[in-house]
Amino acid sequence: MRSLSTRASSEAAYAARLRRAIRERYGARAWILKVHGGPFQAGGVPDFILCLEGCFIAIELKRPGKYLTPRQDVTVRRIILAGGEVLVVRTDESVYDVLGRIESAREAILSSMLFEGHRSQRERNFTQREDPALPV
Repeated sequence: MRSLSTRASSEAAYAARLRRAIRERYGARAWILKVHGGPFQAGGVPDFILCLEGCFIAIELKRPGKYLTPRQDVTVRRIILAGGEVLVVRTDESVYDVLGRIESAREAILSSMLFEGHRSQRERNFTQREDPALPV
């Protein structure tokens, strides 16, 4: 069994590779922030905040077999309602596959802004059903 520090370091190494790949591919067109949780931070904030050519994309890293916490799920829903995109990335997923998912998320945001007046299909799905966890 791997120790907690080994798992944490492998997740940290994956995060570093992902951040480096985003910077190499997009350069100045992308702003990325690695969020380091702490006692004074709001809970549920994704691991990365990315602004790519004006599109807000949040990225949450998860080890295989792990899932979003209820607090993270609420945060994901709020980001989507605000017009952003969220990627949940497994740390065993290829960084290059993640870059493709980032590009798809950017395109989804841009197309929703262009063709749907800033309302994405996912946003309509969330607002059509009543969710007590989200403020009205």
